[in-house]
Amino acid sequence: MGYSAKKTLKEVSVAISFIFIAFVARWLDFFYYNSPDKPGSLIFSKLVGSLLVVLAVSILNLKWGEVGFTKKNFLRYLYYGLILLFVYIFLFYFLKPYLFYLFKFSIPEFSLSFSFPYYDRNYILELSMLTLNMVCEEGLFRGILQTRLKKIVPLFYAILIQSILFGLWHTTWALYNNQGFFSFYNLGYFLYTFGFGMIVGYIFEWTGTLTIPIIIHFFAGDNPFSISFFKDGAENITSVRDGMVVFAVSLTMIIIFLFISYTLLKKKVIIKKRK
Repeated sequence: MGYSAKKTLKEVSVAISFIFIAFVARWLDFFYYNSPDKPGSLIFSKLVGSLLVVLAVSILNLKWGEVGFTKKNFLRYLYYGLILLFVYIFLFYFLKPYLFYLFKFSIPEFSLSFSFPYYDRNYILELSMLTLNMVCEEGLFRGILQTRLKKIVPLFYAILIQSILFGLWHTTWALYNNQGFFSFYNLGYFLYTFGFGMIVGYIFEWTGTLTIPIIIHFFAGDNPFSISFFKDGAENITSVRDGMVVFAVSLTMIIIFLFISYTLLKKKVIIKKRK
């Protein structure tokens, strides 16, 4: 094994090790501090994860632009990020649950709702947590891990691996809510976060910046304004058939969104060829 290959394997090992450390901090947040029930929930683990991103960049001697944190063409990516944000909300918050209910032979009751929380201390803590979350999760999974993995495996597998780990990262919610690791609740949550990881992984690869992934992650993935189009909220998986329907519909939405994203970004000539 040559020096370059050894160096890359070391970088991947550092990335995975740091994700594990961040996961331990996340576990403490959930099950020791009971952080989800407190203002600024999970802020401890997000802070740890963000510091680990900074440490990884330093240890691996990387530039911030290499891991997606760059100001280059920021306003342009911000503009297209907002366009794709609305596309994402339509596909995953409206069309996906609507199709799910149709496959269950029922018509969902339309009821648009969203909230603008009061700007009190708790909301400031919540915004702080969400901001740190962008550095923590996008930095660790896409910026550090994906960019290191793609040096030793094909791009698809690099995105697939980080997406699987990203999905597993969120299984703590099922355990915290006493749903069980193999529950339908956890299956639905895993499928959603895994699919999200695939989407933003490809967008990051195409653009070379985390600007668009962060916009979609912050406003749609974390949904700070509690956007909902239906009275019953998101679809609930209660059977194997439901799981299969959600998987099929989710896969369709992912493909459609990636197609729209690629077409839009390519047409505007802002897809960046990355070495």
